[in-house]
Amino acid sequence: VEIIGLSGVPESGEVVEKASSLKVAREIASERKEAIRDDRLAASDRTSLSELFRQFQEGAPKELNVVLKADVWGSLQAMRQALYELNEELDEVEVNVIHDAVGEVSESDVLLAVAADAIVLGFHVEADPQARAMADNENVDVRTFNVIYEAIDEIRAAMHGMLDPIFEDRTLGHAEVLQTFRISRVGVIAGCLVTEGRIERGAEMRVYRENELIYQGRIDSLKHVAEDVRSIDVGSECGIATPDFRGWKIGDTIECHRQVEIPRRLPAARDARPSSVGAGDRS
Repeated sequence: VEIIGLSGVPESGEVVEKASSLKVAREIASERKEAIRDDRLAASDRTSLSELFRQFQEGAPKELNVVLKADVWGSLQAMRQALYELNEELDEVEVNVIHDAVGEVSESDVLLAVAADAIVLGFHVEADPQARAMADNENVDVRTFNVIYEAIDEIRAAMHGMLDPIFEDRTLGHAEVLQTFRISRVGVIAGCLVTEGRIERGAEMRVYRENELIYQGRIDSLKHVAEDVRSIDVGSECGIATPDFRGWKIGDTIECHRQVEIPRRLPAARDARPSSVGAGDRS
């Protein structure tokens, strides 16, 4: 059986029904469209606070929710498979295709993305003008592609942005207290010689006395002669002060350190070019 005049490509398995008139057909289609939209919105909102807390306790991975649209069924299957293959690369972030269908990006797709905090991905399709306007108003990210590996690269970049940062405690330098003196409205100053690396204002410090840690906190004031400086290098003298510690003694050792963020990287991408949809799949 061949049917012509459809406004869009139906999904596999959909039922085609006959109506007594065009008006009745439109009413039925509108009612069913609203029912489907309500079901999808309800499904996206079923996670309770207790469920979220349980997922947090269990270390559940973050989810990148995606509404996926494509021009034909073969394209849709290829995109869905490529997206889910990304989940094998990382435990911390998962791609979750909350809805996929054949056809251009519509207002109902944007509404679903709003409810589920999702992005909309179109493959060989565009967003209709109403959907594009709604996406702009609701700040929904709608991306359309014609090449599969370009779409996957975009999703991989989004997954990378969701990774929790890793910080490393990095030692910047050491200094030795040579003398102490008091300045009004400042407090006790430790006159130091930088013996290794550099000392930075705003960094954290650990103060050791006879190899025992006696204080750790922030370097609030760093001076060279009488001037405030941001950092001081090895071989130079400086004054170090903090309002939280005034018990300096000659011979104390200061270790200056910072928490440095280590860049996160996803594993090297597998070449997705061979997976691009061929002409035979798009017919």
